[in-house]
Amino acid sequence: MKHLRHSPKPALLLGSSGLIPFISAPCYLIMSQTYLHHIAFAQLMYGATILSFLGGVRWGYVITKDELLNWFNLGYSVTPPLIAWIGLLFPFPIGMITMISGLALSAYFDTMLRGYPPWFKALRFTLSFFAVLSLWTTFVCRYLLDHPQENRDELTNQ
Repeated sequence: MKHLRHSPKPALLLGSSGLIPFISAPCYLIMSQTYLHHIAFAQLMYGATILSFLGGVRWGYVITKDELLNWFNLGYSVTPPLIAWIGLLFPFPIGMITMISGLALSAYFDTMLRGYPPWFKALRFTLSFFAVLSLWTTFVCRYLLDHPQENRDELTNQ
Protein backbone atom coordinates (compact mmCIF):
# COMPACT_ATOMS: atom_id res chain seq x y z
CA MET A 1 0.00 0.00 0.00
CA LYS A 2 2.97 2.30 0.45
CA HIS A 3 3.31 2.39 -3.35
CA LEU A 4 -0.13 3.95 -3.77
CA ARG A 5 1.28 7.42 -3.22
CA HIS A 6 3.55 6.88 -6.24
CA SER A 7 0.57 6.41 -8.56
CA PRO A 8 0.46 8.90 -11.42
CA LYS A 9 -2.13 11.57 -10.63
CA PRO A 10 -4.29 10.84 -13.71
CA ALA A 11 -4.44 7.11 -12.85
CA LEU A 12 -5.30 7.88 -9.24
CA LEU A 13 -7.97 10.46 -10.07
CA LEU A 14 -9.58 8.57 -12.95
CA GLY A 15 -9.41 5.26 -11.09
CA SER A 16 -11.03 6.83 -8.04
CA SER A 17 -13.75 8.42 -10.15
CA GLY A 18 -14.49 4.94 -11.48
CA LEU A 19 -15.71 4.07 -7.99
CA ILE A 20 -18.59 6.56 -8.19
CA PRO A 21 -21.07 4.12 -9.79
CA PHE A 22 -20.05 1.42 -7.32
CA ILE A 23 -20.37 3.58 -4.21
CA SER A 24 -23.41 5.60 -5.25
CA ALA A 25 -25.68 2.53 -5.49
CA PRO A 26 -25.48 1.39 -1.85
CA CYS A 27 -25.41 5.01 -0.66
CA TYR A 28 -28.70 5.66 -2.45
CA LEU A 29 -30.26 2.45 -1.15
CA ILE A 30 -29.21 3.16 2.43
CA MET A 31 -30.27 6.81 2.35
CA SER A 32 -33.67 5.93 0.89
CA GLN A 33 -34.01 2.93 3.22
CA THR A 34 -35.44 1.06 0.22
CA TYR A 35 -33.97 -1.71 -1.90
CA LEU A 36 -34.53 -0.97 -5.58
CA HIS A 37 -33.71 -3.85 -7.92
CA HIS A 38 -32.95 -1.61 -10.90
CA ILE A 39 -30.31 0.28 -8.88
CA ALA A 40 -28.68 -2.97 -7.78
CA PHE A 41 -28.78 -4.35 -11.32
CA ALA A 42 -27.24 -1.17 -12.73
CA GLN A 43 -24.40 -1.56 -10.22
CA LEU A 44 -24.04 -5.22 -11.21
CA MET A 45 -23.82 -4.26 -14.90
CA TYR A 46 -21.18 -1.66 -14.08
CA GLY A 47 -19.25 -4.33 -12.17
CA ALA A 48 -19.38 -6.53 -15.27
CA THR A 49 -18.09 -3.65 -17.38
CA ILE A 50 -15.18 -3.04 -15.01
CA LEU A 51 -14.36 -6.74 -14.75
CA SER A 52 -14.25 -6.94 -18.56
CA PHE A 53 -12.07 -3.83 -18.68
CA LEU A 54 -9.62 -5.41 -16.23
CA GLY A 55 -9.23 -8.42 -18.50
CA GLY A 56 -8.45 -6.02 -21.32
CA VAL A 57 -5.83 -4.29 -19.18
CA ARG A 58 -4.01 -7.60 -18.81
CA TRP A 59 -4.31 -8.41 -22.51
CA GLY A 60 -2.97 -4.98 -23.44
CA TYR A 61 -0.02 -5.33 -21.10
CA VAL A 62 0.85 -8.88 -22.14
CA ILE A 63 0.91 -8.22 -25.88
CA THR A 64 3.69 -5.66 -25.40
CA LYS A 65 6.00 -8.19 -23.68
CA ASP A 66 7.17 -11.17 -25.75
CA GLU A 67 8.21 -13.11 -22.64
CA LEU A 68 4.64 -12.87 -21.28
CA LEU A 69 2.88 -13.97 -24.47
CA ASN A 70 1.75 -17.42 -23.42
CA TRP A 71 -1.41 -19.43 -22.86
CA PHE A 72 -1.57 -18.58 -19.16
CA ASN A 73 -1.42 -14.80 -19.49
CA LEU A 74 -3.65 -14.54 -22.54
CA GLY A 75 -6.05 -17.08 -21.06
CA TYR A 76 -6.11 -15.16 -17.81
CA SER A 77 -6.96 -11.96 -19.65
CA VAL A 78 -10.12 -13.42 -21.22
CA THR A 79 -11.34 -15.00 -17.97
CA PRO A 80 -12.66 -11.82 -16.23
CA PRO A 81 -15.02 -10.91 -19.11
CA LEU A 82 -16.37 -14.47 -19.13
CA ILE A 83 -16.98 -14.34 -15.37
CA ALA A 84 -18.71 -10.97 -15.82
CA TRP A 85 -20.97 -12.37 -18.52
CA ILE A 86 -21.85 -15.39 -16.38
CA GLY A 87 -22.60 -13.08 -13.44
CA LEU A 88 -25.12 -11.19 -15.56
CA LEU A 89 -26.84 -14.41 -16.64
CA PHE A 90 -27.48 -15.63 -13.10
CA PRO A 91 -30.35 -14.30 -10.99
CA PHE A 92 -29.77 -12.50 -7.72
CA PRO A 93 -28.06 -13.46 -5.38
CA ILE A 94 -25.86 -15.78 -7.48
CA GLY A 95 -25.10 -13.06 -10.04
CA MET A 96 -23.99 -10.62 -7.35
CA ILE A 97 -21.85 -13.24 -5.61
CA THR A 98 -20.29 -14.17 -8.97
CA MET A 99 -19.41 -10.53 -9.67
CA ILE A 100 -18.00 -9.98 -6.18
CA SER A 101 -15.92 -13.14 -6.49
CA GLY A 102 -14.75 -12.22 -9.98
CA LEU A 103 -13.57 -8.77 -8.92
CA ALA A 104 -11.90 -10.08 -5.77
CA LEU A 105 -10.12 -12.95 -7.52
CA SER A 106 -9.07 -10.74 -10.40
CA ALA A 107 -7.58 -8.23 -7.96
CA TYR A 108 -5.77 -10.99 -6.10
CA PHE A 109 -4.24 -12.46 -9.25
CA ASP A 110 -3.34 -9.06 -10.70
CA THR A 111 -1.44 -8.15 -7.54
CA MET A 112 0.37 -11.51 -7.59
CA LEU A 113 1.25 -11.63 -11.30
CA ARG A 114 4.57 -10.24 -12.40
CA GLY A 115 4.88 -7.35 -14.73
CA TYR A 116 2.76 -4.60 -13.27
CA PRO A 117 4.52 -1.71 -11.52
CA PRO A 118 4.13 -1.58 -7.71
CA TRP A 119 2.01 1.59 -7.83
CA PHE A 120 -0.45 -0.13 -10.20
CA LYS A 121 -0.78 -3.13 -7.92
CA ALA A 122 -1.48 -0.87 -4.93
CA LEU A 123 -4.01 1.19 -6.87
CA ARG A 124 -5.63 -1.94 -8.28
CA PHE A 125 -6.00 -3.47 -4.83
CA THR A 126 -7.43 -0.29 -3.30
CA LEU A 127 -9.97 0.32 -6.07
CA SER A 128 -11.01 -3.33 -6.08
CA PHE A 129 -11.44 -3.34 -2.33
CA PHE A 130 -13.94 -0.47 -2.49
CA ALA A 131 -15.71 -1.94 -5.52
CA VAL A 132 -16.16 -5.29 -3.76
CA LEU A 133 -17.22 -3.58 -0.53
CA SER A 134 -19.83 -1.56 -2.43
CA LEU A 135 -21.23 -4.63 -4.19
CA TRP A 136 -21.31 -6.50 -0.89
CA THR A 137 -23.15 -3.62 0.77
CA THR A 138 -25.77 -3.67 -1.98
CA PHE A 139 -26.04 -7.44 -1.54
CA VAL A 140 -26.75 -6.99 2.18
CA CYS A 141 -29.23 -4.18 1.47
CA ARG A 142 -31.30 -6.69 -0.51
CA TYR A 143 -32.05 -8.51 2.73
CA LEU A 144 -32.21 -5.64 5.21
CA LEU A 145 -34.17 -2.89 3.46
CA ASP A 146 -37.82 -2.53 2.51
CA HIS A 147 -38.91 -3.43 -1.01
CA PRO A 148 -41.57 -1.32 -2.75
CA GLN A 149 -44.50 -3.24 -4.30
CA GLU A 150 -43.38 -2.88 -7.94
CA ASN A 151 -39.95 -4.06 -6.86
CA ARG A 152 -41.40 -7.19 -5.20
CA ASP A 153 -42.71 -8.49 -8.51
CA GLU A 154 -39.23 -8.24 -10.04
CA LEU A 155 -37.66 -9.96 -7.05
CA THR A 156 -40.03 -12.93 -7.17
CA ASN A 157 -39.23 -13.46 -10.85
CA GLN A 158 -35.52 -13.85 -10.14
